[in-house]
Amino acid sequence: MSAQVEHTTLMTGATGFLGIYVLRDLLERGHRVVALLRPPLSSNRRRLQDQL
Repeated sequence: MSAQVEHTTLMTGATGFLGIYVLRDLLERGHRVVALLRPPLSSNRRRLQDQL
């Protein structure tokens, strides 16, 4: 029996044009993602929250 391995990925650029797609793919594959983000008022961060 094979053991499940939880992957944790540190990601930069998660709020960028391609980053949002990479982030979604990682989450769908079961990765735990830690994303480095700009300060809370960043419009890109709001866009990321809206798309997830």
